[in-house]
Amino acid sequence: MLLQILGIVDILAASLLTLNYLGFAFPLLLYISFFIIIKSLLFFDGIVGIMDLIGGLLTVLVSLFSIQLYPLITGILVLWYLQKGFLSLVN
Repeated sequence: MLLQILGIVDILAASLLTLNYLGFAFPLLLYISFFIIIKSLLFFDGIVGIMDLIGGLLTVLVSLFSIQLYPLITGILVLWYLQKGFLSLVN
């Protein structure tokens, strides 16, 4: 059950990051990014935890300071969160 909730949070983060990139700012993105950082520190398991931590920090920068990342970096983050979310829901 917890794994599915964390997967939904990852999919929500990908959706909000995509919408933020398109120009729609949501304050929920900041809360989700802090949740992802906390989740990455609690479930730190090698490269996955490092990628979550980096992604969470970049998402905080995007949501706090309205920094637009390169489209490639944003696309990688969105795909990372989507694949983690869908794999969490399937398992």
